[in-house]
Amino acid sequence: MQFPKSFHYPATCLARGADPNAPSANTTHTILHCAAQHASVGTWARLLAAGADISPTSPSAGLVANAASVHSPTNDRIPVISYLLDHGAGIDLLTERGVTTRETHTVVVFLHLVELLLERDADGEIKTWSLTTKMKGVGVEELAEICGREEVGEILRRQRINRDAAAKL
Repeated sequence: MQFPKSFHYPATCLARGADPNAPSANTTHTILHCAAQHASVGTWARLLAAGADISPTSPSAGLVANAASVHSPTNDRIPVISYLLDHGAGIDLLTERGVTTRETHTVVVFLHLVELLLERDADGEIKTWSLTTKMKGVGVEELAEICGREEVGEILRRQRINRDAAAKL
């Protein structure tokens, strides 16, 4: 499924009665998964106004992971991720396909994205897997180490230490 790049296309479809929660005919991928990867905050406002369900229990769960999976300097998804979190999307959910190499590397490679997710209470100890780990489940702290991202590993370690200290109080 390809999300149209035109800002007006989703609005036109919604105006004609399109269901923003409709699943794809051949996958569990919804238009909202595509929108997480490509749509603007303005388009998201229109989708939510039209009744899009972004709750953690919806068929479109994993929207934050979908947006993070394509984040790059030329496709900045941080405004969309923040918007989705502000409006009830789940932060620690996997994409509808599970975690893939692209998602785990995106989260580990972009330090500012890791910082944002941790500021929003993402679980820094969640298990993930990828081709880099030969599909073995590892914590994201370990994945950061495997990928040579010491600064990301340090942020994750600090978060773990702070959570452990808070739990002992």
